[in-house]
Amino acid sequence: MILYPLPLLIGMIVALRSLPNTILMIESIISISATSFAVYIYNDLQDIKEDTENAKLGTKYHIDRPLLNGVVTRRHAKGFILCTIMISLCSSVLVARDFFILISVCLILGFTYSSSLFHLKSKFPFKQLTIATGVALAILAGGSAVGVISKPLLYILTLFFVMYFCVNPIMDIRDLYGDFIVGRKTLPMILNPKKTITIGIVSMMSLAIISMISYDWVGFNFLFPILSGSTLLVMTFSIFKVLQNYEQPNYIDRIFARKIFVVLCFLHASFVIGILPF
Repeated sequence: MILYPLPLLIGMIVALRSLPNTILMIESIISISATSFAVYIYNDLQDIKEDTENAKLGTKYHIDRPLLNGVVTRRHAKGFILCTIMISLCSSVLVARDFFILISVCLILGFTYSSSLFHLKSKFPFKQLTIATGVALAILAGGSAVGVISKPLLYILTLFFVMYFCVNPIMDIRDLYGDFIVGRKTLPMILNPKKTITIGIVSMMSLAIISMISYDWVGFNFLFPILSGSTLLVMTFSIFKVLQNYEQPNYIDRIFARKIFVVLCFLHASFVIGILPF
């Protein structure tokens, strides 16, 4: 559930070039975390049919879902969603007006993504656009929380938008069977898994090169291109390994997803170190 809270925190730090006020930081993280929970649980409710089909393949990712195995009931899930929406909006009001507006947009975008009326996740390229936009909004919300929208903030916003738009579809490879059953259009279904993975590789290599040559213009120090560039190249190598192993059961969820999580943590750290006044 750190898909949104961590980028928001990094957005606050990069915008200010220092640590934000502790109370403001806690209020902001509570708001975006509650937003994440509300959106993800709602998505799980809407995904029960697809997850049931995917679970037939024996993938641990789908079998362990609480709604699917009966650990959590639909009624409890709906009650939890309502509570987290209230927490999200109430805490965002305490931060700033612009922050409240961005959190509201995130909620609307998240529910539109999964709702049976719009169901953006079933339509290419809206699924990728929605996920990438959500992360970008979280970073922008970090800047709005502290009242600063800077060039480095806009840079990492763009970098993460491209990253999630091009790399996140790789995770859809594990859902191919269920997506086919329900008629969902994802990038791996439209192109095929190998081409989807190749797009991820090319995009990460491109971002690595851009970070190495544009850091000074953006406003980062000399450590940024070294740290971010090498981290993005490690991510490129991790994606290349998927190209060789994506047909293995559970590889994407149990190995690739964990590697990417670690790499993303290092990438976030490179942003913080990159704005230090050396």
